[in-house]
Amino acid sequence: MAVAALILRALLSLILARAAWHKWRDRAQFVEQIRGYRLLPDPIVAPMAIALTLAETIASLALLNPAWSAPAVVAAGLFTLYAAAMAINLARGIAEIDCGCGGPLGAQTTIHWILVLRNALLTAAALFIFATPVPALPLAQWLIVLSASVATALLYEAVEQAIANRQQVTRWRASWKH
Repeated sequence: MAVAALILRALLSLILARAAWHKWRDRAQFVEQIRGYRLLPDPIVAPMAIALTLAETIASLALLNPAWSAPAVVAAGLFTLYAAAMAINLARGIAEIDCGCGGPLGAQTTIHWILVLRNALLTAAALFIFATPVPALPLAQWLIVLSASVATALLYEAVEQAIANRQQVTRWRASWKH
């Protein structure tokens, strides 16, 4: 279980770092993405954008220390918050909102229930990390963790790209019908 927790730590660290990079790179766009969800009063949208970006940045770095469990709770909170924001808007019948995800999904992917499910799974992974102590590991196991982390990150990126591609194909099909 400890090896799985370490692999998930690396994956969540990568996901949060990529998301934070996307937000730092274009803060104005992220503010507009948050505004698009229509969940916060306008005066607190910009400060919330900074707070979320800082939380992602700090959690992504802190997750790399296997002795710390608090970053996993922060990650779980972020993923839950994002899933809830998407679910609220989907329940309202509003799906044409840029998800604000970053990565392959940063190509103006709109929210969808698959993203809510993805964030629920990421929340579960973060809670697993929180609940799993990591004992000292021999070098051989660290090499396994490193190679498995790379493979897991590549698999995650492939799934993210498939989600983005699915939305693009749906848009193309809709445009051909007109």
